[in-house]
Amino acid sequence: YNFCNEMDYYVTNDVMIMHRWESAKYKNYCILNNSEFSDNRIEYETLCAKFKCLFDLLFDESFGFSSMYKEPHVYINFWLNYQLKNINSSSDIVQRFYDVVKSDTSFDTHEKLKGKIQNIQDEHLENMKIFYNLYHNYNNIQSIIQDSTYDHTQCASYSSECVEKYEEALTRCPKGATSSFCEALNIFKKKYEKLNDLISADNCKLEVLKPLPSHESLQQEGPLLPSEHPERAELDHVLGEQGDNTDYSSTAAASGTMIGMFFISLILYKSTPFGPWLRNRLLQKNMIEKNIEEEEKNHELLLHMSEYQDINSEDSIYKIPYTSL
Repeated sequence: YNFCNEMDYYVTNDVMIMHRWESAKYKNYCILNNSEFSDNRIEYETLCAKFKCLFDLLFDESFGFSSMYKEPHVYINFWLNYQLKNINSSSDIVQRFYDVVKSDTSFDTHEKLKGKIQNIQDEHLENMKIFYNLYHNYNNIQSIIQDSTYDHTQCASYSSECVEKYEEALTRCPKGATSSFCEALNIFKKKYEKLNDLISADNCKLEVLKPLPSHESLQQEGPLLPSEHPERAELDHVLGEQGDNTDYSSTAAASGTMIGMFFISLILYKSTPFGPWLRNRLLQKNMIEKNIEEEEKNHELLLHMSEYQDINSEDSIYKIPYTSL
């Protein structure tokens, strides 16, 4: 679930897709005459155009976004599974639909998605959808905090939704066990809690998230050996567990994002009305992730999860000024 740790960045593309997908560049090559898609043809054609638009946003360097994503192919595969299965729950719908999309010879000429689009099992897709919804609410909260023109009364509503989705996710983290899903959930919890540092006056009040059961258990019992939970180890293997690379990924994400944000802000500020909005939000996210990274540097992952609540972030990090473009 490593890509879920960047979900707050990925979901911002939804805004861009909304205003770009109707371009002839995308729609003209999404006329689906196949009989198998006839029942919901308009929905499939719309999804086809949005999928191609998202592909450009994630992979086309001319858009100025591609450098900031580490696993765009994983996200776009999730996104397509999520959107398609809202129309058709068939297990082979993803491959059948993608076969039609890639019949357009102008699409993905460099084969960046070759072998990357495949069906995601329902259990894992449901887990990923939790993060998709959590980070949508997280981004909405952050926008409210940063922009005085937003309706601040909505902050409590988004926070409540976060708590509801988060507590639903907690049921998937057995007490005393760790997994890549639970690690990603813990990272979300830390990002969410860091939002309190951005709140000024009473413009937003956040509900408190409960600690993960695995977090509580580690405090009392210490880390468990992988052999004690073979079924969880197998699940992590299927999902591509990369727990040992978490610190590296966090460091790479922070540095890569700082570079990518400059270009993104410049391009969007000049060419779209979303420039100042997206730029400010990404800058604040970068500061939050830098704080989280500092807290993790000197601790092993499991020990960090068990002691995180006792660790204080360095205050100096929040005092670093930056100049808006």
